[in-house]
Amino acid sequence: MNRTYLYSLLFLLGLSRAFSQGCILDTEVLINPQTNTNILLNLENLLNEDLGINQEICGVRIVFDHDQLENLRITLTSPAGQTITLIGPGTVMSDFTDQITWNIAFTQCINQAFPDDGFSDQWDSDQGWEIFENYMGTYYPFQGCLEDFNTGSANGNWQVNIENLGLSSGTLYYFELIFCNDAGSDCNSCFLDVSEFDENYAIFCREDGRLSDISELLEIESVINADQRFDYILSQNDSIIDTGESLSNLEDLLPGIYEICGMVSTINDSLLISTLDSVSIIRELIDQKLICADITQFCLTIEILEPALETFIDTTFCFGDTLMIRDIMVLNDIDTQFTIFDTISNQPFTIACDSIVHLKATAVQIDAIVTTNQSFVQCGKSVFLNATASTSSPFPIIDYRWTTGGGNLVNDIGPIAEINMAGSYKLEVVNSFCSDTISINMSSVDSFDLDPSYNPAVCFYDTITTFFYSSVLTDSIKVSGPGIINQNPSGFATINDGTYYINAFYGNCTENDTIEIINEATELEIQVSSNRITCDIPLSTIEYNTNAINPEITFMGPEIIPDNTLLPQVGLPGIYSIEIVDESGCFISESVEVQIDTIAPQLETNDINRLCSIESVELPLNILTPFDSLEWTGPSGFSSSLINPQASEQGEYIVIVTAEYGCISTASLDLEVLNMSFPVEVSGDFLDCSK
Repeated sequence: MNRTYLYSLLFLLGLSRAFSQGCILDTEVLINPQTNTNILLNLENLLNEDLGINQEICGVRIVFDHDQLENLRITLTSPAGQTITLIGPGTVMSDFTDQITWNIAFTQCINQAFPDDGFSDQWDSDQGWEIFENYMGTYYPFQGCLEDFNTGSANGNWQVNIENLGLSSGTLYYFELIFCNDAGSDCNSCFLDVSEFDENYAIFCREDGRLSDISELLEIESVINADQRFDYILSQNDSIIDTGESLSNLEDLLPGIYEICGMVSTINDSLLISTLDSVSIIRELIDQKLICADITQFCLTIEILEPALETFIDTTFCFGDTLMIRDIMVLNDIDTQFTIFDTISNQPFTIACDSIVHLKATAVQIDAIVTTNQSFVQCGKSVFLNATASTSSPFPIIDYRWTTGGGNLVNDIGPIAEINMAGSYKLEVVNSFCSDTISINMSSVDSFDLDPSYNPAVCFYDTITTFFYSSVLTDSIKVSGPGIINQNPSGFATINDGTYYINAFYGNCTENDTIEIINEATELEIQVSSNRITCDIPLSTIEYNTNAINPEITFMGPEIIPDNTLLPQVGLPGIYSIEIVDESGCFISESVEVQIDTIAPQLETNDINRLCSIESVELPLNILTPFDSLEWTGPSGFSSSLINPQASEQGEYIVIVTAEYGCISTASLDLEVLNMSFPVEVSGDFLDCSK
């Protein structure tokens, strides 16, 4: 709830000193049904502290709600013990006043009151309050006036008592004391409500097992804020034995009378309280308002009696059986003690402990457990019933007893039985004290599944692998067909198409099947050719053609050729290999020979001569190797394509011989003419007598 509106009430107090501050409680306090709640406001350090002389209470502010207002009585008591009633009168009967908030102030009786419209100046809970309203008037107290606080010091503990006489609840949201002169004031609020136990007396016997948990007896509805804590106080003859948020080891208490009180305190004061050794001292400090705490008015008295007899029982029984001891039904392991009471009358002080019974009973556990990898017998093959998971505690299993109805026990010794027929099987496991049985029914299956299949070939010459998919691990399998390369229990391999016949054997069952194998892979092809290296054609082109898809091509030979060359050319003769791998990884290779023919014709010739008397001579030429053509040239435009033409002119003759693949050889010879005649002419002058 938003409380900022409280300060709008200041002007309603009607005093020049109305703006003084006071002592505030702004923590929500639950007003539980039929409870009496005390709130302490501890005021310190007021410079003007004498009530009635130099100090007064100018006003009180209070914000609260309650579902039946007339049930509520709120009083204010000064440190000196003077009391006035703010909210009253407080009756058992009341109309409902839910969904209403009172946000009101009280002023001195000498000032003017400003009640809500239609209400009297003096507070009275028995008025016509309307639902869903927020009342904000200023009133005189129901009984007494604020001026009545006129004795003693204003410093000290101011007590607000909230008494709820009805079955409805409410909430106090805000409470403030406003002093007429608050110079130096320092205020601390103390609100604690410990409530009370539902029970106040209980009787137990020494070592009574019920003492290990008496939480039901200690249930209490205390109101605890964040800065507070709840503790139990265990005492004997007023001397504190233990304190804490819970009590333990009560079953170790010796016979006697003990008292458990509940206490709520501030966390700060709890440190001081923990050093105290007497419950009466704690109560005295609370009554004197020296600590902020609240202790149950009526504590829980626990009387522990000495039993007249002590009995020890230690026994065993088979788990699943029921063990009855003193009307106690025992179904599991137990290690406890219980008390037998002798009730003389209905009065608590006339209950006596007859005896303590220390009972230890161990349930002997034995469980027959049978596991098997199948619930049927197939083709008469053995099945093993495994009882090794059977358990026994605390005694070991000493025997396994197998029996059958309609079945067949091949081996029935020990925890594992071997069977080979359908039927009902029963196991009894035995220890030295108990036994347990279990039955299992096994049906019969006289067939098994056989499903042959094969992986298609990727490459044409791959081995085709065939697999036998069977529901059982067969004893043997026979295969017949066009060509079996290898056979094993899980399948066979072949490179041949065709129909294959399969006979599988398991126990006394046989399964026959056929499988048609078709090689659907494409056979790779390659054609390779090359031309001859000659004097006319110095490079050989290697041409190839293949049906491979996205091939990777590698060349090997005398000359290095880069991979994947589309039209390689080489200048060295020899054998070249082409390897092709297609996109599926299939491989094919082929070779080609690159031949070479660059041998020039071999010629033999020599110089010749002729006599003048011989008109012409044959030019000498011997061609030692095959040739394709020749051409002679010589003096005076001589030309001939004959091997040995006739020549007459003296001079040099040249022959050019061309072989089949363009290779050329050249030779020359000289023709000399011998005894050649030449003309002689003699001339002179005439002689006469005069000379």
